[in-house]
Amino acid sequence: SIFDPNDPYHGAPILQSLSADDIYHHFKQYSITPDYYKDLGQSGQRWFKDNLGVGLAKAYLELLQNCKSQNN
Repeated sequence: SIFDPNDPYHGAPILQSLSADDIYHHFKQYSITPDYYKDLGQSGQRWFKDNLGVGLAKAYLELLQNCKSQNN
């Protein structure tokens, strides 16, 4: 669950839907407040880039560079 602090996606701006009713609720809310969902999508793209995309690649690169410098 993204609400569990131990979950790797904790704090990610994504919708949690565990049932058909949850999904229906999100579709219904989208029809009422589409801008909220547009903003959520943009936040999700930034979160992904920072935590799983380029941001993760940079973290691994830094880790490898630190390991290399410690071995020299």
